[in-house]
Amino acid sequence: MKIRHANLLNIIGRPAKYGGVTIVPAEVELEGMSFSPSYPLAEIPVDRIPPILRLPIERHYDVAWVRARLPHAFGISPVPTEIEKTLLSVGFVAVADGQEEGVAFECSDYYGKTSLIFSDK
Repeated sequence: MKIRHANLLNIIGRPAKYGGVTIVPAEVELEGMSFSPSYPLAEIPVDRIPPILRLPIERHYDVAWVRARLPHAFGISPVPTEIEKTLLSVGFVAVADGQEEGVAFECSDYYGKTSLIFSDK
């Protein structure tokens, strides 16, 4: 499989499908030098956020919920990261149905607020 703007180092769990996309937990090395959080979980419209997650988002500790869901959703239990001010940093590759190219990203937090991180390329 070809991965856009990243190197796939290892697949680490089981894939999950949602909305025509297969998401695979993986060790990835994003291309580039500078990475910024994008697509913060807190910016999802409130009517699309499960009630159990609304308080953690409001109080900025949603990473605890995200981290707790990973074993169930993907069969992985990531260890805490050594990145300053970050608890979680785990890679994924998303592949749309019928495509042979995947898009790598990381799911990470900053002070408990979870976002996705993509290559700056």
